[in-house]
Amino acid sequence: MKISPDSYLVPTFPAEYRLTDRASRFFGYAAPAEDEAAAQAVIAERSRLHHDASHHCWAYRIGSPAHAVERSSDAGEPSGTAGRPILDAIKGAGLYGCVVVVTRWFGGTLLGRGGLIRAYGLAASEALKLTPTREVIPKQTFVVECTYDLIGLVEQMTTKAGGSVTGGDYGAEARITVEIPLTAASGFPERLFDASGGRVKVGRKME
Repeated sequence: MKISPDSYLVPTFPAEYRLTDRASRFFGYAAPAEDEAAAQAVIAERSRLHHDASHHCWAYRIGSPAHAVERSSDAGEPSGTAGRPILDAIKGAGLYGCVVVVTRWFGGTLLGRGGLIRAYGLAASEALKLTPTREVIPKQTFVVECTYDLIGLVEQMTTKAGGSVTGGDYGAEARITVEIPLTAASGFPERLFDASGGRVKVGRKME
């Protein structure tokens, strides 16, 4: 999928991939995770589901390109042979909001560091290839206060900036909530203020 340089991809549904290497079985499972708690819940669930496995190695990448949190675990495998290859697979796929767990059943033959890195990385990357994704465009939320005769102008300027109206409170005056892509957000309050002749009040909504 070709995406805008100002956007990023997140998974929408889980996917899995299985492989066998010298009698060891590897089960790669990729899933969406909005935050670290959700990622840890997926890891715990995979451990419960396959409680007879030798290892449950994992990695996740949460947040957005501007505020990413990355974690990984070798879960008892030699250091750097499992968690890091899994995380590298997530990064290679360009995904955020994603957790991958690779479960291993030891088959009796030692694979060595290189063999482990290849197997864990392959199980993760192939599961990620099967994972459906969607594009996320980072946005800034603004609250615009204005008189009713300026609602049309607010909507027009919002559309022109590539944004959308997401809510409103209509009392004595209108209080309109809009979302603007970050690439157009920095000058939006000033542009709207100038276009209205200084008759609007624009505030950033903190998430």
